[in-house]
Amino acid sequence: MASPTEWTPEVGAAVYDRGTGLPWKIKHLDGRRVTLVRPSGFEVVANRLSLRPATPWQKRQLKALANFHKQREIAAQVQRHMGGSPVILQNSHEECNGPKVPLPGGGWRCSCGAVFL
Repeated sequence: MASPTEWTPEVGAAVYDRGTGLPWKIKHLDGRRVTLVRPSGFEVVANRLSLRPATPWQKRQLKALANFHKQREIAAQVQRHMGGSPVILQNSHEECNGPKVPLPGGGWRCSCGAVFL
């Protein structure tokens, strides 16, 4: 890994914070103070010297977590739109050929109740 003197962090970069033991995205730089954000929206301020570039595995971890939070947000929007009925998220659906209804925010709902992204 690059030492803090060799590496210059940039806004939007994936980093690992040794203080929290988690990968983050850089939201704002202010000298040695760096604002970090998780895909959930949680933010912390860290010392620049406690950061290092994220490994490829940590970048994949952040991407997977961001996808998870996106799916949860879409499911919550659909649930509010459908009057609080439970939502089943799926990526493919072969059993049903019923009518498909487009949903706000993307995706669609099948007549069987399945929601597709």
